Amino acid sequence: MKWTGSVLAAMATAGIGRSASAEIPLVNANGWEVSMDGRFSTFVSVSQGDAQPTGIATWTGVEDRAATTSHIAMTRIRSGFINNVLGFTLGKQLAPDLKVTGRVAIWVGISQDRSKTDNPALDARELYFKLEGRWGGLLLGRNLSLFGRGAILQDYDIHHGQGLGHPCAIRTVRGGACGFAGHGLLFPGFSAGVVYNTPDLAGFQLTVGAFDPAANSERQYERTPFPRFEAEIQYAMQRIFRVFVNGQWQRIGSNTDPELNPSASGVNGGGSVTLGPFTAGGSYYAGQGLGLYVPMENSPLFADEQGVLRKSRGYVGMASLTFGDTKIAGGFGVTDLKMTQTEAEPFATLTIPKRQSGISAGVYQGFYQTFTVALEFFRGTYEWYDTLEPTSGQRVSHKQAVNFVNAGATLIF
Repeated sequence: MKWTGSVLAAMATAGIGRSASAEIPLVNANGWEVSMDGRFSTFVSVSQGDAQPTGIATWTGVEDRAATTSHIAMTRIRSGFINNVLGFTLGKQLAPDLKVTGRVAIWVGISQDRSKTDNPALDARELYFKLEGRWGGLLLGRNLSLFGRGAILQDYDIHHGQGLGHPCAIRTVRGGACGFAGHGLLFPGFSAGVVYNTPDLAGFQLTVGAFDPAANSERQYERTPFPRFEAEIQYAMQRIFRVFVNGQWQRIGSNTDPELNPSASGVNGGGSVTLGPFTAGGSYYAGQGLGLYVPMENSPLFADEQGVLRKSRGYVGMASLTFGDTKIAGGFGVTDLKMTQTEAEPFATLTIPKRQSGISAGVYQGFYQTFTVALEFFRGTYEWYDTLEPTSGQRVSHKQAVNFVNAGATLIF
């Protein structure tokens, strides 16, 4: 399957390539070439399963409102893994060995709050310019971050690019869906930064960047004296074989303790192989201060109550078979959060996720190289560390399982 749609710019930055058919030329004047690209998607996503266990924080697991039973059910009509996107790219050859490219892309969903007056916000997710020459490329602005990039692009290419996967949340829809994010991989997010990539050296490419730092108000970690540094090295042999390793480091300081200045850091590696119609890939990540879905997300899971950054890891594997315009794909992934050295199970009051796992399968049928219909199944299972029942003092375990069926269509231009 070709790299298309709303992640075109991110993939071009990653050095993977993109389909020229996904761009519509608009203007060619004074040496400037302007093109347009984008996508529209609509999915019906039906969720059914266990309600969140009593006492569990509503921002963990899958939140819905159960009635008198422990069962939840909800139907949403929403966008897919990637939101609806309208993007414009302009470029000019400034000199024989110097090209400049600019990119702006607006992302927007079709739903948000289950309200008759719902009005989803526009998201200026891509906004940058890039200089390229024999020496490599220098990107300045807002684009896809590097840590976790290889894994999420792999998820797009092999499985959920024209689908949805895990919906992230069912009560409120913000941004696109998660695919396998939160269930074996992290979504890198889009950040302002200064990013340099080397030229392609026999398939090898190194990319390094300094990004606008992330703070965490939930655990009062808001002192950020340095940028967030990220890097990725990858090797690609045409579309047959690809491996990558990326990582991040950011110093972050506590508001309440000037001596508490830990580093939120992580590493992610993986690869994929394509043999005829068959493609398989996988990745693994580990680090501290990373959270469940997005690195350094603003969540109490960032650290424990003493400010010790929480460690986590995740691994995912997926595969697909493509015959003409038909693709069948599936995979599984697991995310684990660790207790810190200051904690001990069972917890008296905290409800901390222990493991999130996902199993996914889907069928994707393309038409006319621009239109795809999809039918998917995703099962998410959630487990928390044991707590103590306040009155009896008994140890209590907490689990949840929710099934998602997604059906929809995506138009790419």
